[in-house]
Amino acid sequence: MGAAVPLRYVTFLKGSRWALLKAPERHTDYDRLRLAEVGRLNRRVYKAYLLKEELRALYCCGASSATLHLKAWLSWASRSLLRPFVKLARTLGKYSDGILAAIELGVSKGWLEGINNKIGVLKRRAYGFHSAAALIALAFLC
Repeated sequence: MGAAVPLRYVTFLKGSRWALLKAPERHTDYDRLRLAEVGRLNRRVYKAYLLKEELRALYCCGASSATLHLKAWLSWASRSLLRPFVKLARTLGKYSDGILAAIELGVSKGWLEGINNKIGVLKRRAYGFHSAAALIALAFLC
């Protein structure tokens, strides 16, 4: 077994969850301080955070630099020794042409995800209706 991790480190990492999930442009000074401490205490968690943010930056860069950015990210993630990111790099590598085309064309399926979410909410509201026609009518109504 590995060495025991002091409780204060576990508590600190647990308290840093929102700083790790929040977009960097929304970080407060306190969040940046927490991230610096995470980088000092747990390099694996900090590396995962950096990989996540660098992949997020792929969709912000222009179409001309997206190819190089994705190639560099795939290389970094493959060498990271973090199994979930190695697996993600393999998957994204298979679909890199589609990802780059979506970035170039500015295509997003966000609107479709929103509609699916609304339909899911309507299905919960329609629980107990006697027919599918009532659900369909409710979908058109909303």
